[in-house]
Amino acid sequence: MPRKSTAKPEPRTQLKAERIQGPTLQVEPLKAERIQELLRQLPAWRLRGNNRTLAREYGFPGRASALAFVHWLGAFTADYGRPARVEWSGGNAVTVLLPQRAADRLTEADLELARTLEEPR
Repeated sequence: MPRKSTAKPEPRTQLKAERIQGPTLQVEPLKAERIQELLRQLPAWRLRGNNRTLAREYGFPGRASALAFVHWLGAFTADYGRPARVEWSGGNAVTVLLPQRAADRLTEADLELARTLEEPR
C-alpha cells in the first residue's frame, strides 16, 4: 500500500497573500507637493474633498457590467488590504474613492492602490 503524505497543506490565507501584493508603504499622510507629483503619474485620478480624497470615475456599457465591477473591486481591495469607497447610483458609472474613510488623509498606500487599479487586468 502507498504511504500517506505527512506534509500538511498550506493554509488558505497563505495562498491568498501570495496572490495579491498589498500595500507595503508607510501610512503617514502625504504632503500636498508629493500628492501633486504622484498625480502626474495617474492622470485619470482627481483630488476631491479639500485634497483629502483621490477619485476616479469608471464608465461601463451598462448597469450589469458596472455592478460586476463594484463586486470585483470589493473583493480585490479586501484581499489587497486597503478598502476603497464606491459611489454608484445604479447607472453605468462607478466612482472609486481613496482612502476608504473621508476623515483619513491620503497616504502612499492609497496612491499605490490607485496605481494597481490602473494596471491592465
